[in-house]
Amino acid sequence: PSSVEALAALETAVADTTTDPFPNLNAVASVSGSTESVTLVPEDDGGESVFGWFTRDEDTVGFNDFFAFADHFGRSSADANFDAAYDIKPIDAPNGEVDFDDFFLFSDNFGKTVANAATIRTALGE
Repeated sequence: PSSVEALAALETAVADTTTDPFPNLNAVASVSGSTESVTLVPEDDGGESVFGWFTRDEDTVGFNDFFAFADHFGRSSADANFDAAYDIKPIDAPNGEVDFDDFFLFSDNFGKTVANAATIRTALGE
């Protein structure tokens, strides 16, 4: 068959949910060489993201986090010791600088409790 005919036959076979379109394929016994990435986001008890929980020393964004943030304030991606974890604003597209936008977001989150703190620490082996 031509490529167009073969594609049409495949589409028809796959669209038919009453029969197995691939009866000669063995069932998958295991999957190897695959990777799954899980991102744990600090959240408050309402499920909202909490920003600025850097040190994970306590269950709240506190003074230890502030001191860690202050150590990174003013750095940019051009600096050898830049840590992107402190570039928290804009949330969807960090700008490569730890600047006042990041500080204001940190300030908004200061004192918030991370409801899933224990889960994150366990996942990180802490």
